[in-house]
Amino acid sequence: MVPGGAGGCPATDPAHDQRRKPNGATVRFLVDGVAVPADAKAYQRIVLLFNGDDPDAVDTARLRWSDAKKQGFDLTYWQSDEHGRWQRKA
Repeated sequence: MVPGGAGGCPATDPAHDQRRKPNGATVRFLVDGVAVPADAKAYQRIVLLFNGDDPDAVDTARLRWSDAKKQGFDLTYWQSDEHGRWQRKA
């Protein structure tokens, strides 16, 4: 656990911290191709971040999307436009 910002909210690394939702989180961010965790339904939202300019990262993100869809999650896809604003694509 690493000290957080104002209010001392901790940041955790679930891959190394076996406690589930140690800080009561409702949103979980997944980066670098991390698979959707088994406890994903315990969160209000799971956010997968990937580099859209990296073909391998895009392929992995597509696999994660397919896996999440098979598990019955409601999915949306957002992409930044040429002005840096986020646009909903799906």
